[in-house]
Amino acid sequence: MIYLFTTFAHKYTTCGIHQAKGARVPARTRSYSWLFRRYRHLRASAVVFTDFDRLDYERQMAVTKLAKFFQEQGVRVLNRPGRVMERFELLHSLHRSGMNPYKVWRAEMSPSLEASDFPVFLKSEGSHDHPLGGILNSQAELDDALIALRRAGIPLHFILVTQFVDAPVREGVWMRYTSYRIANQVFAGLPVFENAPFVKYGTLGLPSEKEFAYMQQVVRENHHAEQLKRLFEHAGIEYGRADYMVKDGQVILFEINTNPTIPRKHGSSRPEIRALSAESQMQVARAVAALDGPDVSMRLPKSYRGRAWF
Repeated sequence: MIYLFTTFAHKYTTCGIHQAKGARVPARTRSYSWLFRRYRHLRASAVVFTDFDRLDYERQMAVTKLAKFFQEQGVRVLNRPGRVMERFELLHSLHRSGMNPYKVWRAEMSPSLEASDFPVFLKSEGSHDHPLGGILNSQAELDDALIALRRAGIPLHFILVTQFVDAPVREGVWMRYTSYRIANQVFAGLPVFENAPFVKYGTLGLPSEKEFAYMQQVVRENHHAEQLKRLFEHAGIEYGRADYMVKDGQVILFEINTNPTIPRKHGSSRPEIRALSAESQMQVARAVAALDGPDVSMRLPKSYRGRAWF
């Protein structure tokens, strides 16, 4: 049995794995609260830890110790918490090593930027929502935006200042690539098109026939697998989804989400896009199913039990 562990409010993300037609995936999604309140034996062949950006230090330390316990019992562990880089550390280190072109700063440090660093935008480090406000084009605009957040009672500790990189695929249209890693497999997900630069959910009906043909090519030919595997390895992430863009042939990473929403039935009216989405969903489901192996029966040590704060 494979267990995917996440925070209670975000268990819905793995529904696509369990709903993939024709796939038999011996996996269960459980919350950290469920895990730490187990008093009976747990049988598992593999465990996947996710959602580290939603855990504070104490909770991450508890999960780190539990991951070590599972490994010692002979259970396969993906996303060992102590090795996973979260957003700021990952993006900062990728830029410093020359693997990503843009910079990030912590808002709480009241960064003083060079003119060449603009434009920038503000985004919560632990959120996968849209940026806070719009694009900022000067130090004065940045300072005003940070002051406004403080006045609104928003802690700057959780906010990142990020350089904005623009690369529309055509006028008024932007595309976000997605790619999944599950163990040693890296494969492309369905690209998303939107009529705004911060692509999130996509705009139905936006891709042209040429762009749809390219979507098919991206999913089936997996062009960026080698580059993305290096990024996943750098981040210490063995299960997750990379969101990125391509500019002048270079992969530019936005983030790696350790608890991505797995594709389900696509909302497009075009059967070709629904079929392509189902193809991507099946790839994920089969890769998760491949994690299975002989179950290990174990009982959690008393020191791990009764933690109800997840």
